[in-house]
Amino acid sequence: MRANHLKSPPGNTTPKRSPLFVPLISLRIALAVLCFIFTFAATVLAVPEIDVTDPNSDAFASGDTWDCGSVDVGDNSGNQQFRIYNTGTTNLTLTVPLSITGTDAGEFIISRQPTSPINSGRNQRLRVQFAPTSLGTKTAQILIPNDDSDENPYVINLTGTGTGPVISGTVTDGTNPIVGVTISFSHDGLAETTDVNGNYSHMVISGISTTITPSKTGYGNWTPASISLNNVTADQTNQNFQGDLLAPEMDIQGNGNSIADGDVTPAVSDDTDFGTLNIAGATASHTFTIQNTGNADLNLTDPSPYVTIGGTDAADFTLTANPSTPVAASGSTTFTIRFDPSATGLRTATISVANNDSDENPYNFSIQGTGITVPEMDVQGNGVSITDGDVTPDASDDTEFGNADITTGTVSHTFTIENTGNGALNLTDSSPYVTIGGTNA
Repeated sequence: MRANHLKSPPGNTTPKRSPLFVPLISLRIALAVLCFIFTFAATVLAVPEIDVTDPNSDAFASGDTWDCGSVDVGDNSGNQQFRIYNTGTTNLTLTVPLSITGTDAGEFIISRQPTSPINSGRNQRLRVQFAPTSLGTKTAQILIPNDDSDENPYVINLTGTGTGPVISGTVTDGTNPIVGVTISFSHDGLAETTDVNGNYSHMVISGISTTITPSKTGYGNWTPASISLNNVTADQTNQNFQGDLLAPEMDIQGNGNSIADGDVTPAVSDDTDFGTLNIAGATASHTFTIQNTGNADLNLTDPSPYVTIGGTDAADFTLTANPSTPVAASGSTTFTIRFDPSATGLRTATISVANNDSDENPYNFSIQGTGITVPEMDVQGNGVSITDGDVTPDASDDTEFGNADITTGTVSHTFTIENTGNGALNLTDSSPYVTIGGTNA
């Protein structure tokens, strides 16, 4: 039996496809997808990219600092040229003109502005000058607003130092450096301080005129007192000063001779030994001189009367004339001590004068004197005192014996020796102690 073959109904006949049909469709779809991807990628990658190089043509990152160097005040550094690159795939737009901001913006100048936009692969020049108007380190910055998505604004930090001629020198005492001397400059009111080697230096604006003056507490007699410089356009070295340490120097003298501080050996030569005096009212006054042989005021620092008398027999010595204070350099003042012994024997005391002499404060020395009792001889005749050395005999004091017979007559007068002193009176010749002499003895 034959098998029956079924046929499709009329009108529903399906065309027979080529074996290449499916691959061709897939290729078309793939091409369409690729075109879309390329179009999207091109759209996405079409961005600007800012880069900058410094005046040395080296890469300069945003936020870096460019040092314009040291430039004399009133001058300028010349053009410092930066280049702004667009390494992106579409135009780089800048917000121009650019400006300088920051602490010392006025010390920097943009001498050439970039233009905008910057085409892809192109660059623009940015020129800057540092033109200091004063001394010292100056800082500023340039902000470059742009449409780079991650470097907006692009920051260029600037620095530079304003310079000028330098005035320098050394301060000594003639041998050693003096540290810490203030060196003042009249033109700017500023000052420098000498270092451990006595050196100083001060930068100034070219063309100035100034007067330089040294000062330090405790020092003076500066040589020179000041230095004047006019129209300074170059370094001025060896502007040197010499000064003296100002200090008083105390010296006490008696009888024109110096008495050493701390002297404990009184002597007649310097009036520290007042000699021997009768305790019954005899006194001696000695004047001492305080000299200031230093170069600064000598101050007597105890309260008035400035001189202190101490020691075992201080009560026998009295200050009767006070010194004055201060005592100017090379000046002097005096004081007087009176000795009035109250008892016999050696009487001692000390003198002390407080002062501002660094190595003789207080100034001390010893004084002394001796108290004695003294006999006082008075010879009387007829109750009348006969002056020692009298050469005019008189009946009133029995030194005139009158007339007497040369053979039988005699006249006798009695004389009295009286001791009016407070010490024993000794008749020192051999007995009979009285000697008669002369033509008719």
